[in-house]
Amino acid sequence: LCFVNLQYGDVKDEINHLKKNHNIQIYEFNELDLFNNIDDVASLINCCDFIVSIDNLNAILAGAIGCSCKLILQKNSHWYWGVDSSKNHWLSSLELFRQTDFECWSEPLRLIKKNISKS
Repeated sequence: LCFVNLQYGDVKDEINHLKKNHNIQIYEFNELDLFNNIDDVASLINCCDFIVSIDNLNAILAGAIGCSCKLILQKNSHWYWGVDSSKNHWLSSLELFRQTDFECWSEPLRLIKKNISKS
């Protein structure tokens, strides 16, 4: 797997932590403006085989352009994600992975890992 940073803002410490403590390389494209230019974000998302995201613009944008997205949702997510479905009616390229317990993210992350390893 190749990890690409889609997060805007100052995330250097988090990226360095992953590299140092888990030997995970995350690629950044500093020439792209991920905050002010939605075309840059959409283009980068479109280059990916799939993305993994929380409920934010990246997930919605991935769904809007038809890019595969594994979306991590909290137990009490917004109404438009449905109650317990693993798909979304409006954004069909998104796969929904939900918390089963508040404050515990291990189950949706485990399921995403299992889903990705089948690919």
